[in-house]
Amino acid sequence: MSDTAINLADLPHLAEVFEQLRRGRHICVFDAELYRALSQSEDQFVTLFTTLGFELVSHRRDFYYFRSRQKPSESATRMTLFVFILVEWLSNRGQDVEESLLNDTFLMDDMPHFANERHKRIMNEAGVETNEDLERVVIQLERYGYASRTPAGTTFQIRPPVCRFLDICLDVLVEQEGQA
Repeated sequence: MSDTAINLADLPHLAEVFEQLRRGRHICVFDAELYRALSQSEDQFVTLFTTLGFELVSHRRDFYYFRSRQKPSESATRMTLFVFILVEWLSNRGQDVEESLLNDTFLMDDMPHFANERHKRIMNEAGVETNEDLERVVIQLERYGYASRTPAGTTFQIRPPVCRFLDICLDVLVEQEGQA
């Protein structure tokens, strides 16, 4: 057997890991067994998925995802806008954004997305016009591994993969400062 040969039996949870990543989910430490499988056999997973035409990314903040070569979907746009407004809201309140995002529990009723005309316009342009639409965005965030909701759906917590959105926010800020 060559150094690049992969014994599929040595890749724990392969089918579930592949299915979750293929669906766009981000796997982090909160996904205990799947995360452990990826982190302990990362090189083998990368080799296998590359052979299958997928790019497995190991983010520096300890989560995994498949890099997409497609244009972002409307759902991805809504999730991005949701996070951007949440980041701006936390920042305007003087909170440490990353600390708050990753450690606080958020009430759906307290979300700032319709609190002012600018945010309301942005969300409306993305097709999010009601609190029910906003809740569907949080459900999407959960589906892709960015958040977890309580069973009642009235509160949610952000998970580490949201740092992909924070990276984008920082890139935008740096770009804006460079143009100023």
